[in-house]
Amino acid sequence: MSQIDSGSFPKVLMVDLSLKYGGSTSRALALIQNSPPGKIALAGLKSGAIVQEMQRLGLPVHIIGTYKTDPRILLNLVKLIRVEKYQILDTQNIQSKFWGSFASLFTRIGLISTINSWYANEHGRASLKGRIYTALELLTNLNLDLYITVSEKDRNALIHSGISKDRIRLIYNAITLTPASILRDSEWLRQKFNLSKDALICSAAGRLVPVKGYDILIEAIKQLEHKVPKLVCLLVGEGECRAQLEEQIKRYKLDRKSVV
Repeated sequence: MSQIDSGSFPKVLMVDLSLKYGGSTSRALALIQNSPPGKIALAGLKSGAIVQEMQRLGLPVHIIGTYKTDPRILLNLVKLIRVEKYQILDTQNIQSKFWGSFASLFTRIGLISTINSWYANEHGRASLKGRIYTALELLTNLNLDLYITVSEKDRNALIHSGISKDRIRLIYNAITLTPASILRDSEWLRQKFNLSKDALICSAAGRLVPVKGYDILIEAIKQLEHKVPKLVCLLVGEGECRAQLEEQIKRYKLDRKSVV
């Protein structure tokens, strides 16, 4: 395991090769914004949503490739680690972990794999994609120092996969919110979706993917339809399940109760 001076904040390079903006993006941005200056930077893809947001905010970011399988990623990572003298590499998804595991072998940098959602839970246990991602995650552990998970469910999945409890740290997601910036007047929301003034609004924001369980939420709204007639549910997000969720809403005749 790499030795880091415990008396100082290590210099960390977070690697995120995702293209879209998600919950893990907000987490990464919050960590970088609240870290000591010059101690955490991000490496990502040129067209990645997190890279563009980092650039907009003026935060330290390095472009290491143009697509997830870009062979230049490894060379750029190794060069970046050596030139900037990073001490820890924190990978945020399976593509990042793949390249990061090789970069750590060449540079002897400390390697962390942050699991924002375990692949079998994210894509389904029977999914080929989920099985491939899980296999890649476990096969790239030769030089791994530590896992970070954001939920107890993911921590248990890692343990079930044979990872020692001592190599896992559970750190729940948290982002900085400024209460004054939150719009308290809901009138604009009621006007936008043509909701009555006495409507009881429930909202859920996130990726429209199976692991988020929006189908269960819609099922719950159906069961509450007659018990809480003023209840309206707003689902905020995009994803592969949008059409399926919209079809479920129509099938339950909840068009005026649920809005995606």
